[in-house]
Amino acid sequence: MDISLISDQQKEEVERFAEGLNQRLAVAGGESAERAFGMGCALGILPTLLIILVLFLFQVINLVLAFILAAMGGLALVGISALMAFRARANTTRRKYEGEIDTEIEAYVQANQLSREQFDTLVSGLLSKDADLQAFLAPHVPEVSEIVDEESGGQVS
Repeated sequence: MDISLISDQQKEEVERFAEGLNQRLAVAGGESAERAFGMGCALGILPTLLIILVLFLFQVINLVLAFILAAMGGLALVGISALMAFRARANTTRRKYEGEIDTEIEAYVQANQLSREQFDTLVSGLLSKDADLQAFLAPHVPEVSEIVDEESGGQVS
């Protein structure tokens, strides 16, 4: 698909639209990750402290070992919570895209007489590589014959 046929004004409109969609994906994913991390830490700290307290009261461990175990438990909780946050962000972003964003893109593409491939190719070049929306785009990748034709001016040697 040739995106060179799209006017500069239309490219700017697509860029603003895509940045807004990407912002919504980022906000939804960030909120979800923050909640998951907070819940993981808050719910995990109580059993960890309870186990350490029981071990200390039954004199299985001493005070120094209790602090060391608390620190190790805290690090493990942070790691597990970070993994939960990563998964929550990815799942929320995917659900938000499938539930809302994809439908809006389809409506925008139809209203502006673009193909979905043109939209995806254009947006993939406009947004940064780490943008959340990039994961859902399917830009046109030129085949080798197309690249050869462009480089040789349409003549195959």
